[in-house]
Amino acid sequence: MELTEENLTKYMPQIKQACEEFKIDKIADVVKEIKEEFKDISDKYEAKGQSLPEIRYFNKAFGKVCAHLGTFDGERFNLLIFGYTQPKDWNLLERTNTIKAWHSGDKAQANLKGAGKIATMPVRGKQEVVSEIKRWGVTSDKKYFVIAGKILEGEEDPIPIDTNPFWKDGKTVNKRHTYPLNPRWNINIHGLAMVDDDFKQFEASIYGDLADPTSEKFLPKVAPAFKSYKTIVGVDEQNKNTNIIKFNFINAIEVLEEKGPMEKTIYNLADSEHIISYKKVKGEVAEEDKNKLFIVDMNDIVEFHEEVMCQRDDKDNIIKTKKFYDSTYWDRFGIGVFYLTKRTLTKNGNFAMGFRDWTNATNKAFSNEVTQFFEINDAELPHEVFVSFRTNRKPTRWDVENKVEIEDHINGDVTLGNLMGLTLASTILDD
Repeated sequence: MELTEENLTKYMPQIKQACEEFKIDKIADVVKEIKEEFKDISDKYEAKGQSLPEIRYFNKAFGKVCAHLGTFDGERFNLLIFGYTQPKDWNLLERTNTIKAWHSGDKAQANLKGAGKIATMPVRGKQEVVSEIKRWGVTSDKKYFVIAGKILEGEEDPIPIDTNPFWKDGKTVNKRHTYPLNPRWNINIHGLAMVDDDFKQFEASIYGDLADPTSEKFLPKVAPAFKSYKTIVGVDEQNKNTNIIKFNFINAIEVLEEKGPMEKTIYNLADSEHIISYKKVKGEVAEEDKNKLFIVDMNDIVEFHEEVMCQRDDKDNIIKTKKFYDSTYWDRFGIGVFYLTKRTLTKNGNFAMGFRDWTNATNKAFSNEVTQFFEINDAELPHEVFVSFRTNRKPTRWDVENKVEIEDHINGDVTLGNLMGLTLASTILDD
């Protein structure tokens, strides 16, 4: 059952009042959400052979929408997530270096203590280094200090302190300045956002629990790639009118029921050129298009890597890392509809996986923090999957004849590299 425009008119005063109360300018977005909830609720009732008056369906839909309208800051978007970068702890290097320096000798210890880079507490008029904090306080100017703790003994590690007043941009105030240098997790999300009834590419840079791979709120776990979500997000106003809309926080995320199989969605997006078929533009990708979404066949992986993914110097040579891998752009990636043919548990606890597609070409990749939640019965392999990936070129290549890896810094093997998303394919035949 649908909420008709005629019947909607009589409910508009309530809807407008709610929008004023929650300071929402886009009334049309709220109306659309109410209509969707109205249809969803009425369909579920009637599927069970029950029926309610229209006013009851509206009240339930209106109540559900209002329940979260004022709960969070941010704007409402429907997102189709295609992939995540691997989570990064921006404080890990400094934390590791501080602890390493502490264990290097008395002089380094004195320097760290004098610079306030490790946690101390007053004991009989002297500042003692602590290995555990039991009670702490904050001064009127928001400086952290230890009230009670365990005095460091022997080879115990000290507690590094965040001494950076600003973030790396030199402008943004670091609110954790003088606090323990705990992990500062960050993850980036890529996909398409529904904007004015059309799709627009988006990127989101997320910090905190949602980016922490040890948290129950870790986004790749609660919101896997290749699904649609209803979200409340913060829009980066400085980039609002660019080709790629950018979000800087997520306050709520909820799975949207798909209108059809993801296979159909992906190919429809390719037909409408929201996703570019790399095979169609291979060798002729314009520079301004290289940050767009590409669907890539397995036999085009090397060309895609070299044309789209690689960073190049002013002489058009591919830039190499210190370990002779190709340098690639972190915000570019490919999407594939492949077959997962095998997976093997490694000694590191992740999986080595082999892939093949309709071109009969093969490639491989390892699971990681982002794709560790992928589950499949190995007896069901091969199985069609949707994959998003960032390619890389190794400093070695596989010698098929002698069955050994040989060093080759120029023509090393190009692999799927860092997987950004992996899920079982729901196909048109499953509909």
